[in-house]
Amino acid sequence: MAEEQVIDKELAPVHVLAEAFRQDASEDQRLAATNLMNEKAKQDKLGDKTTSTQWAPLVFSILGRNYEGALDALNGGRVTYADAFGPDGARYKQERNNRGSTGKLYDAEGNLLDDNQLKEVNKKGWVVSKEDMTAAGLGEFRAINEGTLAIRKAPFDQVVGAYKKASAQAIESSGIANQFDELQKIAERSRNTKDKVSWLDIYNKLPAEQRAKLSAAANIQLQSATGASNAAGTNAGTYQGTQATLNENKTADLSGTAAKGAPPPAGKAGGAVVPSIASSISETKGASTSGQVGATTGGTTEAGTSASSGAQQQGNFRTQVESIFQGKMSDENFTDFQRFIQLNDSLAAAQANRKVSAPGAEDLGKVDPLLSGQKNVGITAYKGMQNEALLSEWNHFLADKLNSSRGRMPSEQQLADDFKDSEVYKAIKYRYGNNIERVKGIDHVPKEGDVTVDNRNKLLVYRNGEWEKKK
Repeated sequence: MAEEQVIDKELAPVHVLAEAFRQDASEDQRLAATNLMNEKAKQDKLGDKTTSTQWAPLVFSILGRNYEGALDALNGGRVTYADAFGPDGARYKQERNNRGSTGKLYDAEGNLLDDNQLKEVNKKGWVVSKEDMTAAGLGEFRAINEGTLAIRKAPFDQVVGAYKKASAQAIESSGIANQFDELQKIAERSRNTKDKVSWLDIYNKLPAEQRAKLSAAANIQLQSATGASNAAGTNAGTYQGTQATLNENKTADLSGTAAKGAPPPAGKAGGAVVPSIASSISETKGASTSGQVGATTGGTTEAGTSASSGAQQQGNFRTQVESIFQGKMSDENFTDFQRFIQLNDSLAAAQANRKVSAPGAEDLGKVDPLLSGQKNVGITAYKGMQNEALLSEWNHFLADKLNSSRGRMPSEQQLADDFKDSEVYKAIKYRYGNNIERVKGIDHVPKEGDVTVDNRNKLLVYRNGEWEKKK
């Protein structure tokens, strides 16, 4: 018994039409295709251009057995769903096909919005998906909706630009917040188990001039190590390039093909794969041998010298650090200290280049003289994470406001006040405020109904002794 053919659900209507095009098609198959075409013609009158039938391309695609092309011509192609931002700050799923948005919208719970619900959303502003945040998507949207939405509220491209900026800021803030999180973890493990002293306590008492010298020395040591790695990689690459050039001069090749060598891993001298003897017999054997030896020797010597110089730089830097901290540091603490300096410099540069901040952001330079260096670093790290979470949400808040303001944005002060009154603002402050209190030694016990955020700034509510997603 033959297996029943499984037909792709989305391609089912194309299959019906394709069967009718066969020379031996039955009357039932032709009738099914006719009914399908008549029904589709009725739908086209009610639907929009993203799902309308392109009859000529449909016929040619079926004749050419290009069934995906036929599906595209029939109704716009396969259906996908994109995350979208609504004018009321809500999040939706937007139904799309190869031509753009089909006009169908689903709420966060996956329920399809009916015509009345859709009209209410569209009265307030635009629904912008991530796919709309491209030049192609923008042009596509304009072509499809030209003349139907007119120029109401803020222009669509302006709204799209605001959401693009918000998405870009979210990515940037996530990266910076991760660095602050790493800084906080370093602070947590900086206290040794023997005398409970943290090297951060000593570091924070150093004069600014001495801190600057340590930072400069750390950068020199890092550059030296990077230089050794680069020199090794460069010389390995030079060796491989010389080898490849010499192999081109061979007059006999027993295998009939040149052996292919993989590029060396970065920082590993002599990492090139040497071609097999069988594939590299050459009349220029003497030149090849001397070239290999010269390149290998030169590369190894220079890489070795660079690596030795890097190790010496690191040793000097470690001696300098331990003299300041008045005692030997464990390898783990010394590695943490190096990373601490890198993070400090990186985050300081990021803050110096920051031109805007969100309402409620806190000054990272403010320290409590009554607290230890370890605790001050931990507090700074949590403030930094809080500031990035606020900035990310602030930009989304502004995009939502622009989308629903009909082009008449409130004053900056009103926007700031509205943001501070929002649930997500209060939840961010709740989370990081409690973390800061914990660093100070104050434990906070959540109570029923408290609202916080997760690492993606999604709202969580405290119910029955545990945190759960807020609906």
